[in-house]
Amino acid sequence: MPRCMDCGNDTTFSSSAIPNGAPWANGPYSGLVASFSEGQVKHVENMGAAYEVAQEAFQRPEGYFDTCHHCGSANLQWP
Repeated sequence: MPRCMDCGNDTTFSSSAIPNGAPWANGPYSGLVASFSEGQVKHVENMGAAYEVAQEAFQRPEGYFDTCHHCGSANLQWP
């Protein structure tokens, strides 16, 4: 599971490559947000990505989730 080297977050990350499909809804800035627990993706919130992209992100998270959802940093460490 990733870890933010700036704030220590190890639970919620987003994808900078997928814009939010509804930015006016005052939601997250990314269209894909993942929750991690015990080293695995537990949930992916999809707000704008194609279903296939969301499925691939769930299966290969290190290729998608590159931004800390808490502080916005891209300074992440993956095991």
